[in-house]
Amino acid sequence: MCAQGLLNNPALFAGYPETPLQCVQDWIDIAVSYGTPFAIFKHHLVFMLETVLPKHERRIFNNLSSTASVLDFLRRNFGIIYQNKLPGNDCDREMKNGC
Repeated sequence: MCAQGLLNNPALFAGYPETPLQCVQDWIDIAVSYGTPFAIFKHHLVFMLETVLPKHERRIFNNLSSTASVLDFLRRNFGIIYQNKLPGNDCDREMKNGC
């Protein structure tokens, strides 16, 4: 019964009336790091940003067609920048560099 509410605002049970930008930041970090398909990545953001974006900006966002364009939109409008900070990523990077 609460699935749609949690899709719209994953921080609902933490008491936030709308999706906090930190939650959006966390989603892009997780989704991009794990290679989430673009359609799923964007679909979740459409719901998460529904109450945050004014209608004219939602129209612009809905027409974005690549991960790069979505990340650019979030950077320009909210200062959200993809940060590859998931656990294990530093270790994986060091192992590839022979450390």
